Amino acid sequence: MTEYYQDLLRFAKTFVSQDAEDLVQETYYRAIKHKKSFKGGNKKAWLFTILRNEYFSEYHKKMKDLKLRDERNLTVELEHGISDNLYDSLNKNEHKQIVLLYKDGFKYEEIAEILAIPLGTVKSRFHRIRQTMRDDLKEYE
Repeated sequence: MTEYYQDLLRFAKTFVSQDAEDLVQETYYRAIKHKKSFKGGNKKAWLFTILRNEYFSEYHKKMKDLKLRDERNLTVELEHGISDNLYDSLNKNEHKQIVLLYKDGFKYEEIAEILAIPLGTVKSRFHRIRQTMRDDLKEYE
């Protein structure tokens, strides 16, 4: 499983910049703890799904905490921006898809499974990304 560490770390950085290593460690912990629930298939996609679910679980806990703090009139910001400046023009969902496709080598179907979105959404986002890139390149002609 450790052969996926760098890929998981890169994906975790699309969610959090400072706590990415902690997120990956928690992913491995949960994978080992629940290894009996792995039904075979793509182990890498399974780990990415665990990472995504762990992030959202922690995110919801933080949001609950923020709501409590906001009720006490405290201003708190969550830091969960994209760390890679190369993708500033993309939104977070597009950035994650680009990472999964081009850096991690997942197929469209696997990306849909990892991000828990319909396959059609994955395809339409990539179409939109490519169209935007084509339009941006036209400026340089």
